[in-house]
Amino acid sequence: MEEKQIQIRPLSFNDDLQRVAELIYKTDIYIYPYWFETLDKCKQELPILMQQEGFIFGLKNIDVAVDESTNEILGVICSYKNNDNLNFNYDLLMGKNERYRFTIQNYIKKVLEEIQNADYAYISNVCVHEKARGLGVAGRMIDYVKQKYKNQLLSKIQLDVLTSNLSAIKAYQKSDFDMVGDAFLGFSDPQEDRPEVISMRSRL
Repeated sequence: MEEKQIQIRPLSFNDDLQRVAELIYKTDIYIYPYWFETLDKCKQELPILMQQEGFIFGLKNIDVAVDESTNEILGVICSYKNNDNLNFNYDLLMGKNERYRFTIQNYIKKVLEEIQNADYAYISNVCVHEKARGLGVAGRMIDYVKQKYKNQLLSKIQLDVLTSNLSAIKAYQKSDFDMVGDAFLGFSDPQEDRPEVISMRSRL
């Protein structure tokens, strides 16, 4: 697949939202398998939630890499800034299904609080489909998002990555991200050891 066939653009309602849900599910083994339990449930439920106003994975917060010749989604990047009005009523999810409760209280609400008080944009998820890896898709998506927020007059963008994910850290460093602060313990099922995470930041 030639690079010129891949377009980076905002996600739309007419895109394959199940593919997007699948890629988001794969971005963090400590969060989404616990939240949705199975990939099939994620592919059923997350596309519906994406269409809800103010949801953290709403359509307006997701950009995608698309094969222009087939319209197949090959990559996903989710990002936010402090005035994105992420005001979805997560208590509805907590009441709807018990399995959401722990992630909402211990992950989602903390992310929302961090974004609300931040002076930088935040990338929460990056994933490239297996068939498009090695083509520089992740770097192109990151560059696209960085330019988007630069145009919105922000000066910095940040993300968090597992310290064990050396390939991702290397990729982010190629996109001019540097580690900031000390490593900290990230989210996990309460019965499991919490993974070590490091923040990385780039100027726009």
